[in-house]
Formats: sequence, structure tokens, C-alpha cells
Amino acid sequence: MLSFSVDEYGRTALIRACENKSEKQALALIKTSHQEEPKNVDQNGNTALLLACSNKLDKVALENKKKKKT
Repeated sequence: MLSFSVDEYGRTALIRACENKSEKQALALIKTSHQEEPKNVDQNGNTALLLACSNKLDKVALENKKKKKT
């Protein structure tokens, strides 16, 4: 069972923050998120890491990558 909530499209708060280019919010979510959250994939196949890279959120991408390794 997942320990974080997702919307009807499979998006977590972290994915939504990356979609909306909200760097501060995304970084805060990464620091407080469960390990599984950065690995979540929405119904379009997007992960928070993919969206962070697409939206040039470099700090978010790096922190997300670190979190995925732990």
C-alpha cells in the first residue's frame, strides 16, 4: 500500500510541484517525502525527476535523484 496520496491521474504533490515549476515546494516535499514518492509515475509516464528536468528545476532534479538512491 502506498503511504502518500495521489490524484485521479496518479500525480503526487511532488509531481504537481514539478509540473508547476514550484522549486521551493518541490524541495520541501522531497525532504519530507517517503522513499517511494520520488519513484511514482503518473498516468502519462511522468516522474517528478522527468518533470523537474523538463522544467529546468536543477536543484529539484539533483535532490530527487539522491532520494531515489536511498
